Amino acid sequence: MKYASLDMLFSGFVGRDLARLTVGMAGVHYDFASERIEQKWYVQHSVLTNARILIRRETGERLLETEAFPPFAAEGGLQALLVGRRARRILWDSQQSELRMEFHDGVDLSLVLNSSDERQYMCVFYYPEGRRDWRMTEGFVIRSGATMPC
Repeated sequence: MKYASLDMLFSGFVGRDLARLTVGMAGVHYDFASERIEQKWYVQHSVLTNARILIRRETGERLLETEAFPPFAAEGGLQALLVGRRARRILWDSQQSELRMEFHDGVDLSLVLNSSDERQYMCVFYYPEGRRDWRMTEGFVIRSGATMPC
């Protein structure tokens, strides 16, 4: 496994663009890539979660907020605010169950899990180079305050 810890895996997101964002039945899928191959983004890192979303500027101005289990209708607004932004820093607060992504242009994305709700989760993936099959991914699942490799 390339990434032995969750913090090491999050460090791999830094410098990558949020290339694709999709809202589906399982939650919101955030795909990060650093390059295009044959006009398609080559996704190297992903987060899939149904956590509460808060997008704000560094100044504190709230741009968008949803509760856990974001609705399909939130996809357009999320894409408009986030797709194309480059990750500057990723912070995981295990006490608050919050993943905070800071982007280069002063926009922050916070994904907050309610650790007492067993239905909420966050999956963080790395796709090894040359392996595009989801069964070949490495990563971690965070649920109910526990972190497990997958």
